Amino acid sequence: YYILVGGGVMETGGTITDAVPMLTKGQPTNPASIGPSMRGTKMVGGTPHHVTVGDVVIVPPGVPHRFVSLDGLVTYLVVRVNPGYEHKK
Repeated sequence: YYILVGGGVMETGGTITDAVPMLTKGQPTNPASIGPSMRGTKMVGGTPHHVTVGDVVIVPPGVPHRFVSLDGLVTYLVVRVNPGYEHKK
């Protein structure tokens, strides 16, 4: 995550409670662009970090992460690498 506009608190680490794959009609949600993802009822035990313009947050594969609060409008650029998870036509 490269923060372009705004800021807020991003939480990383911890555990997703009742984690299940993010699916739409039984298929991964937007698999070509975001790859496999999980969601749950809540996230516990993470570490909060205040992020602002110019900050870069690198989230390793499988590490839970979320925005806890925003300071207003936030715009960010995400580069996600999913080796072995290519879009199939």
